[in-house]
Amino acid sequence: MGTKKYIVLMIAVMILTACSESGDVEDIIISKEKIENTSSVLQVNVASLGFEALGGSKEFRITSNTGWRITAPDWCVLSATTGSDNAVITVTADENTTAEQRSGSIVVTGVGASPVTIIVSQEGQKNVQTIPGAGDNVPPSV
Repeated sequence: MGTKKYIVLMIAVMILTACSESGDVEDIIISKEKIENTSSVLQVNVASLGFEALGGSKEFRITSNTGWRITAPDWCVLSATTGSDNAVITVTADENTTAEQRSGSIVVTGVGASPVTIIVSQEGQKNVQTIPGAGDNVPPSV
């Protein structure tokens, strides 16, 4: 039994020696170690973004060593929705034409990392007037 182990060990050494000239085996071993010793990082530099009723643009930074994807409310336009590693993302809020404040979440998810949420909010219009229409049954002013 000891002879079989010795032969298997010698064959393995010969294969590694032959492959190491091209670097293939070493690259595979190094890549495997990097994967096993690396944990995914996904962070953003803000917890919330607030916009005026007229809209506008603001930025946040992603610090990451992995691939990521971003989802946002339909009234927010993002400069990028997918990527990898570090990035600066511009969020542009459309104008809020209602009197109601609106809010939502931007969620950044990454491969092997916990999702990160940014709360977004936008003021409502302050002087929204309703003009009575023909079907409103409101008597005209005298």
